[in-house]
Amino acid sequence: LGTDIEQGKMTLPLIRLRETVGPSEWGKISGILRGPINDRLPRIMPILQRSDARAYTQQVAESYKKQAIDALDCLPEGASKKALTNLACFSVSRRF
Repeated sequence: LGTDIEQGKMTLPLIRLRETVGPSEWGKISGILRGPINDRLPRIMPILQRSDARAYTQQVAESYKKQAIDALDCLPEGASKKALTNLACFSVSRRF
């Protein structure tokens, strides 16, 4: 949705971007994040799309989903376990 970018929050895609760009590029991005709210998303999205931030974030989310589902192995099969499994899957695959 980009609300994190509009609010200037450092979520995983921005953290990954910070890790993978040079200092001068990050300086430019930081300036955009401190700039006018309405300018942030349209200026940051092309930079994010050129990076691996989306794929990296998806990979991390999938890893956490797998860990969460594996942790449910101690529960007996049933509606509660299925609901928790579905919640983990939804959290990673949701689309707005």
